[in-house]
Amino acid sequence: MLVPPPVYLFADITPPTDLRFPIGAHVRLRAVGEEDPRVEEVWVRVTEHLQDFVHRGVVAQGGQQFRELSPGWTVHFRPHHVQRLQERPGTALQA
Repeated sequence: MLVPPPVYLFADITPPTDLRFPIGAHVRLRAVGEEDPRVEEVWVRVTEHLQDFVHRGVVAQGGQQFRELSPGWTVHFRPHHVQRLQERPGTALQA
């Protein structure tokens, strides 16, 4: 099966780091168009820690600019992509 190339990248927000975010926490990421000027802030719920400080998560809020970032979609990111961390479950996610 061929996988199409992504149409977005997650912006580097901080220098690379070795942080691990708690499972269940929400993180805000900035997606930017790879070949166009689109920008979107998305909230992702952390679901798994992988090797080399890669995290797997599920989009909780997003999908306005990139349909590939609609709620429920799985994404992978590193700590240097995270703009904001919200650890307390049940609190409202704000842009």
